[in-house]
Amino acid sequence: MKLILIVMIMIFNVSAYANSSASILLYHHVSDTTPKSTSISPKLFKQHLKYLEDNHFNVLPLEQIISSLKNKEKLPNKTVAITFDDAYKSVLYEAAVLLEKKSWPFSVFVNAQATSAKYKNYLSWNELKTIIKKGGTIGSHSYDHAHLVRKLKNESNKDYENRIYNNLKKDRDIIENKLDIKVKMFAYPYGEYNDFLKKTLKSFSYYGLGQQSGAVGQSSDFLAIPRFPMAMNYAKMNNFITRVNTLAFDIKNVNKAKVF
Repeated sequence: MKLILIVMIMIFNVSAYANSSASILLYHHVSDTTPKSTSISPKLFKQHLKYLEDNHFNVLPLEQIISSLKNKEKLPNKTVAITFDDAYKSVLYEAAVLLEKKSWPFSVFVNAQATSAKYKNYLSWNELKTIIKKGGTIGSHSYDHAHLVRKLKNESNKDYENRIYNNLKKDRDIIENKLDIKVKMFAYPYGEYNDFLKKTLKSFSYYGLGQQSGAVGQSSDFLAIPRFPMAMNYAKMNNFITRVNTLAFDIKNVNKAKVF
Protein backbone atom coordinates (compact mmCIF):
# COMPACT_ATOMS: atom_id res chain seq x y z
CA MET A 1 0.00 0.00 0.00
CA LYS A 2 2.83 2.37 0.92
CA LEU A 3 4.60 1.63 -2.38
CA ILE A 4 1.40 2.33 -4.34
CA LEU A 5 1.01 5.66 -2.54
CA ILE A 6 4.60 6.66 -3.35
CA VAL A 7 4.11 5.79 -7.02
CA MET A 8 0.87 7.80 -7.13
CA ILE A 9 2.62 10.82 -5.60
CA MET A 10 5.45 10.54 -8.13
CA ILE A 11 2.98 10.36 -11.04
CA PHE A 12 1.10 13.38 -9.68
CA ASN A 13 4.29 15.39 -9.33
CA VAL A 14 5.50 14.52 -12.84
CA SER A 15 2.10 15.50 -14.25
CA ALA A 16 2.22 18.81 -12.40
CA TYR A 17 5.70 19.60 -13.71
CA ALA A 18 4.63 18.61 -17.24
CA ASN A 19 2.00 21.36 -17.17
CA SER A 20 4.62 23.96 -16.21
CA SER A 21 7.47 22.95 -18.49
CA ALA A 22 8.58 23.20 -22.11
CA SER A 23 11.56 22.27 -24.26
CA ILE A 24 12.94 24.93 -26.59
CA LEU A 25 14.93 23.61 -29.55
CA LEU A 26 17.77 25.61 -31.09
CA TYR A 27 18.75 25.10 -34.73
CA HIS A 28 21.03 27.07 -37.06
CA HIS A 29 21.46 25.58 -40.55
CA VAL A 30 19.16 22.89 -41.95
CA SER A 31 21.47 21.73 -44.70
CA ASP A 32 23.89 19.02 -45.84
CA THR A 33 26.47 21.53 -47.10
CA THR A 34 27.01 23.91 -44.17
CA PRO A 35 29.38 23.49 -41.18
CA LYS A 36 28.49 20.36 -39.23
CA SER A 37 29.03 22.10 -35.89
CA THR A 38 25.94 24.25 -36.49
CA SER A 39 23.96 22.11 -38.93
CA ILE A 40 21.34 19.41 -39.08
CA SER A 41 20.50 17.61 -42.30
CA PRO A 42 17.07 18.17 -43.85
CA LYS A 43 16.48 14.41 -43.55
CA LEU A 44 17.12 14.40 -39.80
CA PHE A 45 15.11 17.59 -39.31
CA LYS A 46 12.15 15.84 -40.95
CA GLN A 47 12.59 12.96 -38.51
CA HIS A 48 12.50 15.41 -35.61
CA LEU A 49 9.23 16.87 -36.84
CA LYS A 50 7.77 13.43 -37.49
CA TYR A 51 8.55 12.34 -33.93
CA LEU A 52 6.86 15.46 -32.53
CA GLU A 53 3.79 14.86 -34.68
CA ASP A 54 3.55 11.09 -34.10
CA ASN A 55 3.88 11.55 -30.34
CA HIS A 56 1.35 14.37 -30.10
CA PHE A 57 3.64 17.18 -29.00
CA ASN A 58 2.27 20.72 -28.86
CA VAL A 59 4.46 23.07 -30.91
CA LEU A 60 3.56 26.54 -29.65
CA PRO A 61 4.85 30.09 -30.28
CA LEU A 62 7.94 30.80 -28.19
CA GLU A 63 6.63 34.04 -26.73
CA GLN A 64 3.35 32.38 -25.72
CA ILE A 65 5.22 29.63 -23.89
CA ILE A 66 7.49 32.02 -22.00
CA SER A 67 4.66 34.40 -21.11
CA SER A 68 2.50 31.54 -19.81
CA LEU A 69 5.30 30.18 -17.64
CA LYS A 70 6.21 33.62 -16.32
CA ASN A 71 2.56 34.20 -15.36
CA LYS A 72 2.32 30.77 -13.67
CA GLU A 73 -0.22 29.55 -16.22
CA LYS A 74 -0.49 25.91 -17.25
CA LEU A 75 0.82 24.66 -20.55
CA PRO A 76 -0.31 21.55 -22.43
CA ASN A 77 1.75 18.45 -21.75
CA LYS A 78 4.58 17.89 -24.23
CA THR A 79 5.06 21.54 -25.15
CA VAL A 80 7.90 22.46 -27.52
CA ALA A 81 9.15 25.62 -29.24
CA ILE A 82 11.32 25.64 -32.36
CA THR A 83 13.94 28.38 -32.81
CA PHE A 84 16.66 29.26 -35.31
CA ASP A 85 19.64 31.54 -34.70
CA ASP A 86 21.30 33.75 -37.36
CA ALA A 87 18.55 33.65 -40.03
CA TYR A 88 20.32 31.45 -42.55
CA LYS A 89 18.86 30.76 -46.00
CA SER A 90 18.06 27.16 -45.17
CA VAL A 91 15.59 28.27 -42.49
CA LEU A 92 13.29 29.56 -45.21
CA TYR A 93 14.03 27.10 -48.02
CA GLU A 94 14.23 23.90 -45.97
CA ALA A 95 12.79 24.27 -42.46
CA ALA A 96 9.95 26.74 -43.00
CA VAL A 97 8.60 24.70 -45.91
CA LEU A 98 8.05 21.74 -43.58
CA LEU A 99 6.84 23.78 -40.62
CA GLU A 100 4.28 25.68 -42.69
CA LYS A 101 2.73 22.40 -43.88
CA LYS A 102 2.06 21.52 -40.24
CA SER A 103 1.01 25.08 -39.33
CA TRP A 104 3.71 25.05 -36.64
CA PRO A 105 5.12 28.35 -35.37
CA PHE A 106 8.83 29.04 -35.02
CA SER A 107 11.18 31.88 -34.10
CA VAL A 108 14.19 33.28 -35.97
CA PHE A 109 16.85 35.47 -34.32
CA VAL A 110 18.43 38.04 -36.64
CA ASN A 111 21.76 39.90 -36.88
CA ALA A 112 20.85 43.08 -38.75
CA GLN A 113 24.39 43.65 -40.03
CA ALA A 114 24.56 40.31 -41.88
CA THR A 115 21.10 40.74 -43.36
CA SER A 116 21.68 44.35 -44.42
CA ALA A 117 25.04 43.46 -45.98
CA LYS A 118 23.35 40.70 -48.00
CA TYR A 119 25.83 38.04 -46.94
CA LYS A 120 25.49 34.93 -49.10
CA ASN A 121 24.02 32.47 -46.60
CA TYR A 122 21.76 34.93 -44.77
CA LEU A 123 18.14 35.76 -45.44
CA SER A 124 17.34 39.16 -46.92
CA TRP A 125 14.80 41.54 -45.39
CA ASN A 126 12.24 40.49 -48.02
CA GLU A 127 12.88 36.84 -47.24
CA LEU A 128 12.41 37.56 -43.53
CA LYS A 129 9.02 39.07 -44.41
CA THR A 130 8.23 35.75 -46.06
CA ILE A 131 9.33 33.98 -42.87
CA ILE A 132 6.75 36.00 -40.95
CA LYS A 133 4.05 35.06 -43.45
CA LYS A 134 4.92 31.39 -42.95
CA GLY A 135 4.38 31.59 -39.19
CA GLY A 136 7.78 32.77 -38.01
CA THR A 137 8.42 35.30 -35.26
CA ILE A 138 11.52 37.50 -35.46
CA GLY A 139 13.81 38.23 -32.52
CA SER A 140 17.11 40.04 -32.07
CA HIS A 141 20.53 38.34 -32.02
CA SER A 142 22.67 41.51 -31.63
CA TYR A 143 23.72 43.76 -34.51
CA ASP A 144 26.93 41.98 -35.45
CA HIS A 145 26.98 38.69 -33.52
CA ALA A 146 29.88 39.88 -31.36
CA HIS A 147 31.09 38.26 -28.14
CA LEU A 148 29.05 40.67 -26.07
CA VAL A 149 30.56 39.62 -22.74
CA ARG A 150 34.08 40.60 -23.83
CA LYS A 151 35.53 44.05 -23.25
CA LEU A 152 37.81 45.50 -25.90
CA LYS A 153 41.44 46.16 -25.10
CA ASN A 154 41.79 49.19 -22.80
CA GLU A 155 38.01 49.68 -22.83
CA SER A 156 36.55 51.21 -19.66
CA ASN A 157 33.48 49.74 -18.01
CA LYS A 158 31.44 52.77 -19.07
CA ASP A 159 32.60 52.53 -22.69
CA TYR A 160 31.87 48.79 -22.71
CA GLU A 161 28.35 49.33 -21.40
CA ASN A 162 27.64 52.12 -23.91
CA ARG A 163 28.94 49.98 -26.78
CA ILE A 164 26.83 46.98 -25.84
CA TYR A 165 23.70 49.03 -25.22
CA ASN A 166 24.06 50.74 -28.61
CA ASN A 167 24.70 47.39 -30.32
CA LEU A 168 21.45 45.92 -29.01
CA LYS A 169 19.48 49.10 -29.66
CA LYS A 170 20.78 49.33 -33.23
CA ASP A 171 19.76 45.76 -34.00
CA ARG A 172 16.31 46.24 -32.50
CA ASP A 173 15.70 49.54 -34.30
CA ILE A 174 16.74 48.21 -37.71
CA ILE A 175 14.67 45.02 -37.39
CA GLU A 176 11.58 46.90 -36.25
CA ASN A 177 11.96 49.47 -39.03
CA LYS A 178 12.64 46.97 -41.83
CA LEU A 179 9.95 44.45 -40.85
CA ASP A 180 7.38 46.71 -39.16
CA ILE A 181 7.23 44.52 -36.06
CA LYS A 182 7.87 44.82 -32.33
CA VAL A 183 10.90 42.87 -31.13
CA LYS A 184 10.31 41.15 -27.80
CA MET A 185 12.94 38.41 -27.63
CA PHE A 186 16.73 38.30 -27.72
CA ALA A 187 19.08 35.33 -28.22
CA TYR A 188 22.57 35.83 -26.79
CA PRO A 189 25.29 35.28 -29.43
CA TYR A 190 27.18 32.08 -28.53
CA GLY A 191 24.82 31.78 -25.55
CA GLU A 192 27.09 34.16 -23.59
CA TYR A 193 25.69 36.64 -21.09
CA ASN A 194 26.62 38.56 -17.94
CA ASP A 195 24.77 40.66 -15.38
CA PHE A 196 25.03 43.84 -17.46
CA LEU A 197 23.60 42.13 -20.55
CA LYS A 198 20.69 40.77 -18.53
CA LYS A 199 20.09 44.23 -17.07
CA THR A 200 20.10 45.72 -20.58
CA LEU A 201 17.64 43.12 -21.86
CA LYS A 202 15.37 43.91 -18.94
CA SER A 203 15.45 47.62 -19.85
CA PHE A 204 14.32 46.66 -23.37
CA SER A 205 11.51 44.47 -21.95
CA TYR A 206 13.07 41.47 -23.69
CA TYR A 207 13.01 37.79 -22.90
CA GLY A 208 16.56 36.43 -23.08
CA LEU A 209 17.44 33.07 -24.70
CA GLY A 210 20.68 31.23 -23.98
CA GLN A 211 22.24 28.05 -25.35
CA GLN A 212 22.60 26.08 -22.11
CA SER A 213 20.69 22.81 -22.25
CA GLY A 214 17.59 22.37 -20.12
CA ALA A 215 13.84 22.65 -20.06
CA VAL A 216 12.21 25.98 -19.18
CA GLY A 217 9.80 26.18 -16.26
CA GLN A 218 7.97 28.63 -14.06
CA SER A 219 10.99 29.24 -11.86
CA SER A 220 13.38 29.80 -14.76
CA ASP A 221 15.36 33.01 -15.21
CA PHE A 222 13.48 34.64 -18.10
CA LEU A 223 16.55 36.68 -19.00
CA ALA A 224 18.60 33.48 -19.44
CA ILE A 225 16.18 30.89 -20.77
CA PRO A 226 17.68 27.47 -21.60
CA ARG A 227 17.48 25.89 -25.03
CA PHE A 228 18.57 22.53 -26.40
CA PRO A 229 21.11 22.96 -29.25
CA MET A 230 20.39 20.67 -32.21
CA ALA A 231 23.54 19.86 -34.16
CA MET A 232 26.05 17.00 -34.51
CA ASN A 233 25.54 14.27 -31.87
CA TYR A 234 23.10 16.43 -29.94
CA ALA A 235 20.66 16.20 -32.87
CA LYS A 236 20.68 12.41 -33.18
CA MET A 237 17.27 10.89 -32.59
CA ASN A 238 18.02 9.28 -29.23
CA ASN A 239 19.36 12.58 -27.86
CA PHE A 240 16.52 14.54 -29.46
CA ILE A 241 13.91 12.28 -27.86
CA THR A 242 15.49 12.70 -24.44
CA ARG A 243 15.56 16.48 -24.75
CA VAL A 244 11.99 17.03 -25.90
CA ASN A 245 10.75 14.81 -23.07
CA THR A 246 12.78 16.64 -20.41
CA LEU A 247 10.83 18.42 -17.66
CA ALA A 248 11.76 21.53 -15.69
CA PHE A 249 11.59 21.30 -11.91
CA ASP A 250 10.88 24.22 -9.63
CA ILE A 251 13.91 25.70 -7.92
CA LYS A 252 13.18 26.90 -4.40
CA ASN A 253 16.61 28.02 -3.23
CA VAL A 254 19.91 28.75 -4.92
CA ASN A 255 23.11 28.98 -2.88
CA LYS A 256 26.06 30.45 -4.74
CA ALA A 257 29.39 28.91 -3.87
CA LYS A 258 32.12 31.27 -2.77
CA VAL A 259 35.14 31.49 -5.03
CA PHE A 260 38.41 31.74 -3.15
